[in-house]
Amino acid sequence: MMGGSFQLKRATVEELPALRWLWQRANLSTVALERDLTDFYLLLDEDFTLLAAMGVHVESQEAWLHHLHFSHDPHDPELFGQFWERLRLLLINRGVQRAWTRQWPAAWRQEGFTDPSSRESLHAPRRAQPDQPGLLVRSMRDARTAQLIEKKVAELSALREVSDRHMAQQTQRIRRIAYTISAVFISLLVYLTLRGILTLPRWR
Repeated sequence: MMGGSFQLKRATVEELPALRWLWQRANLSTVALERDLTDFYLLLDEDFTLLAAMGVHVESQEAWLHHLHFSHDPHDPELFGQFWERLRLLLINRGVQRAWTRQWPAAWRQEGFTDPSSRESLHAPRRAQPDQPGLLVRSMRDARTAQLIEKKVAELSALREVSDRHMAQQTQRIRRIAYTISAVFISLLVYLTLRGILTLPRWR
């Protein structure tokens, strides 16, 4: 649950009767949706009355938003905004990278959803059917956060490059020292061998 006059809750068997009523009102197959009961999140008022419900299926770091329906107004802007803001924070906390949907395109576009690029489409969850038209996507990272992350990645890459270069220099220095020690050792061994041979008693 979340604070305020609106509350977000994940669906359980207790909410199934209310969800069935909502789905039947929208002429949906309740049997198929009940199989995905735990996908659904509910927006409740302070009296725990169901205001809206939406399925959220997460694959890896991609969230597929589906079957959004309201109990009364087919699309109440205030409820829509309240629902999405709470759900957005939840998805960010779960590490979701992108959210995908096909419902209510005008409303979702106002919340920052856009047509996916060809690169983004590669990450679309299977249920989104990226080869079909009408798909929308939104990154869960805002522009400022994305810039900070990119800056941090660039800094880490630069540090790694400096570290790799320093390690390469250290390796070369150690290698030169090893070569020098080997050369000195071999020279000393040759010297001692020759000296030993020269100092051997000669046969008469």
